[in-house]
Amino acid sequence: MEEVAFVVCLNCDTPCYSFEYEERRGILSAFCAVCGNDEIKEFPSPDGRRGGRRMSGSPADRWENPLTTRYASGEMSALFSARSKFTAWRRLWLWLAEAEKQLGLPIPEASLEALRAHLVPTDAELEAADRYERETKHDVMAHLHALGDVAPAAKGVLHLGATSAFVGDNADLLLLREALRLLAARTVRVIGRMARFARAYRDLPCLGFTHFQAAQPTTVGKRACLWLQDLALDHRELVRRADELRFLGCKGATGRRPRSWRSSTATRTRPRASTGSWPRRRASLTGS
Repeated sequence: MEEVAFVVCLNCDTPCYSFEYEERRGILSAFCAVCGNDEIKEFPSPDGRRGGRRMSGSPADRWENPLTTRYASGEMSALFSARSKFTAWRRLWLWLAEAEKQLGLPIPEASLEALRAHLVPTDAELEAADRYERETKHDVMAHLHALGDVAPAAKGVLHLGATSAFVGDNADLLLLREALRLLAARTVRVIGRMARFARAYRDLPCLGFTHFQAAQPTTVGKRACLWLQDLALDHRELVRRADELRFLGCKGATGRRPRSWRSSTATRTRPRASTGSWPRRRASLTGS
C-alpha cells in the first residue's frame, strides 16, 4: 500500500504533514501549521482528490538517512525530505517579497504570481538545482537559479536584501515546528489508547516494584495512569516548544533592517520573531 506523504491546505496552499489518513476513509483530521486551518474539506490532494499526495518513488520525497527505514514514519520522513525543505525555502522567498511590496518596494504582482505558481519544486527542478550547485558551490544560489529558470518573472525580486541564513535557518525552524506538532498529535492518540487500556484494567491487581523488589499491591490500570501522566507532560512540552520557536527575522547582509520589515515577514511564519542581534540575544539568554 502506498503511503500518503502530505496533504495541501487550500486556505494558504501549504503542504501539511500533521494529518490522519486511512485508505478507505480518506483524511480523518488535518492541521496546517502556517494558517491554523483544521477543516477537513479544505485539505484535498494537489490533483483534486481527497486523501493527500501519495508518496512517490522519488528520493526527493524521503529524508535520506540510514536510520529512516528503521525508525521514521512516512510522514516524518517526507517532512524532512528535500522537496519539503526547498518548498519551505520558496515559501520564505514569497513571504519576503510580499512583505517588501507591502512596505513600498516596487515588487511587480507578476513576480509574486510566478512565485506562488512554483512553490513545490518538481524532480526536474531539484535536479537542475543539483547541477547549479556543482557549478556555484553554493546551495542557495543554486536553488535561486533553478527557481529563476521556471519563474523568470520573479528573477529580479528573489532573495532581495536577504542572506542565506534567512532561508536556511528559518526553513529548519518551520520544519522543526511542524515535526513537533506531528509528534504532539500522535502523542494525543497514544494518550487516548492508553486511557482506554487503564480503564479496562483498572481492577486487575498486580504487585508494584521498587528497586526491582516486590512492593505494595496496586492495579494494572493504576500503573498505566502513571505512564499517562508522563505522556501528558511530554505533550505539554511538545506544544510549548512548538509555540515558542523564534523566527530569526530578516536583517539582510548589513544586519540592520527596519523593525516593520522584520515584523511583516515574521507574521507570515507565525513563530515569534527574534528581532535583536545575536550578541543581544545571547546576553538576554545568559543574563550578562
